Amino acid sequence: MRLRHAITGVAVVAIVAALVAFASMPTGAATRDAVVPADARVAATGAVGDARVLLLSQRGRLRLLVAYHRSKGWFGVPVAPAPQGSPVAWAATRGSSVVPSLSAVYGRTDGSPDGVQLRVRWADDRQTLATPASDGAYLVVRRGRVRVADVSVVAADGSTTSLGAP
Repeated sequence: MRLRHAITGVAVVAIVAALVAFASMPTGAATRDAVVPADARVAATGAVGDARVLLLSQRGRLRLLVAYHRSKGWFGVPVAPAPQGSPVAWAATRGSSVVPSLSAVYGRTDGSPDGVQLRVRWADDRQTLATPASDGAYLVVRRGRVRVADVSVVAADGSTTSLGAP
């Protein structure tokens, strides 16, 4: 009889401990946009798998936030901001169970973005074209950790200007 009470007691303690551990897990935000800091504006977005890469404009600087959804809501992982005044920045994640391995190129073009496209040439010789937002901000994302060989502005007349590589 004592053994039975001991087993029941251990089971109750284990269940209570599991409930406390589950309840202590952080709760995320209700929406993707709710993970964005109040003083930031979403300038552009990209997706890699279920993760969303948000290009934020915050106090005059661009930075990335990788947002992902789990059972308890949306969570965000901030990425260090780009160097001040840099037209091109590169960031990457190593990949985990919640955030995939990804590479992102971002920045802001000078002048009017009307009719302009950005061409990103990756180190593996793949190319991606992107259209900058009305304020010149741009974001290009892809799966995997791949460095950037060059970023160029392609004008409406087809002429190109290299911004270099981050």
